[in-house]
Amino acid sequence: MEILRPPQFVTARAIEESLFSAAFIRNALLDPGLSAEAKGVLCGITEASGVRGLGIAEICALSNDNAEMVKRTVEKLVHDGYLVRRPLRKPDGTSDGSIYQPAGGHPLGRSVNGFAYAISAPDRKLVKIGCTKDPRKRLAALQSASPLPLAFIWLQVGGYELERHLHKTLVRRRVRGEWFDFSNTDAAWMIGRAAELFESS
Repeated sequence: MEILRPPQFVTARAIEESLFSAAFIRNALLDPGLSAEAKGVLCGITEASGVRGLGIAEICALSNDNAEMVKRTVEKLVHDGYLVRRPLRKPDGTSDGSIYQPAGGHPLGRSVNGFAYAISAPDRKLVKIGCTKDPRKRLAALQSASPLPLAFIWLQVGGYELERHLHKTLVRRRVRGEWFDFSNTDAAWMIGRAAELFESS
């Protein structure tokens, strides 16, 4: 009997990055010279962006600590060789800020402008796919208008460009606006695979 498997969208680069991320984080977690705060920041960066990195505003948005403490921690991680600061350029060649990526990772190659996210109630049938600069504030705003508890089921750096790609790729599942129906599949898995197509483009 043939076993039906979900379609595979995983690229060779995605597999390579996953293996790199796992080894990179393991080494950092085992480093006795790295503070708990630094390990947390590093895990947050790799969880949200893989090995491609984040801008300082996005790193601060992922942390519960104040921005100055996060910035000091990021600079310490650069000094210790865990993060690399890479300048971003606009098409006209002017500065577009910097990203901080795990040492040895692939540069993002496009401007960092926030996060794309998926939020759902516990049943995960209806999922909102959007983008935001501050994930915690967006979740709180949506929660205040919902009778059901909401939670992030997926979050990745990419902002509006990634959100637009996800809306276009998953258009057959759109119910209305930014809400999509995933009642017959694993929403986080499908959104993650669609995001991998964006990153490999």
